[in-house]
Amino acid sequence: MLSQHADATYAIELLRNGTDGLAYLLKERIEEPRQLLAAIDTVATGGSVIDADVVGVLVSRPRGGRSHLSAGSPPASATCCTTWPRVGATLASPWS
Repeated sequence: MLSQHADATYAIELLRNGTDGLAYLLKERIEEPRQLLAAIDTVATGGSVIDADVVGVLVSRPRGGRSHLSAGSPPASATCCTTWPRVGATLASPWS
């Protein structure tokens, strides 16, 4: 999924049946085409790429409540996701 927003509801639904071969990326954080190509390559080989901001939304606690993860009961494999690098980080292109 390529999105403009880190949304816990969408992320929980996307990850509900596991994380293999899935990505949730934020458009604003893809600075170079090679970052997107590296994510596509990771997903194509069965890996997962989850933007760090999406992970942050999932583990944050709403006022007076539990985290979105505990409320939505995502799969245990969600904790194994690769996080997308912070803005300014460089990913090696699979073709470099």
